[in-house]
Amino acid sequence: MFRNIARVMTGLATVLMAATALPAQQSVNTFQLKRSDANPVRALVAGPEDADAAILLLHDWFGVTDATRDALQRLANLGYRAMALDLYDGESATTHERATELSRSLTADDVRSKLEAGLSALSDAGFERIGTLGFSMGGSPAFTAARMGDVSAAAVVYGGGMESLSDEELAALDFPLLLVTGSDDAWPMGTVQALLPRMNAVGADLEVYVYPQARHAYAQPLYAGGANLDPVATEATWEVLESFFRRNLRE
Repeated sequence: MFRNIARVMTGLATVLMAATALPAQQSVNTFQLKRSDANPVRALVAGPEDADAAILLLHDWFGVTDATRDALQRLANLGYRAMALDLYDGESATTHERATELSRSLTADDVRSKLEAGLSALSDAGFERIGTLGFSMGGSPAFTAARMGDVSAAAVVYGGGMESLSDEELAALDFPLLLVTGSDDAWPMGTVQALLPRMNAVGADLEVYVYPQARHAYAQPLYAGGANLDPVATEATWEVLESFFRRNLRE
């Protein structure tokens, strides 16, 4: 049953005005997951094995970078079993040119096979409540993974593309979706503006958070040479993510 939520917020009154210090680092283990096509997929895993919920993390355009590892640690520090899938099979980028090459090397079938492997691994580990989280390029795979498996919630941070679904497909979504972006980011804002009325009309469960004046990839130092970095927007985003996953994976 959908709760018919559509929230557009333009700031958190409680957001910290400086970067919040993270708790002590947790150990990160690397696994090779089995895929249906017999090829392995690399995954980084952190957080308690006996956690009450798990979150599948999908990286941005640059691959598994320090920003990905930071997100993995944040989720683990919140008490989730967090798994970051490596869609680039061990490769990563530090430049826009290399990120473009790596992203163009992906095929829909390859990504889907890797998502299946990640979801299966978490399900086989006994997790009944699973969330997905994707940043930028990883947003669409995170949304796809939620549609593929028994997922309890999906969150997309400055990503887009979900508006290509038909109204019938949007009405069939059986998980709450959170979209987070900066107001000065045309691509995901286009997705927000397209999806809000349509999902509200079909009674789908959508939450939206728009941070004023934040630009694309405000949590990724590699994007635009760090010109778009916004620590306040980043901390606000994590406040929103923590609340969203707590309500949908733990309550």
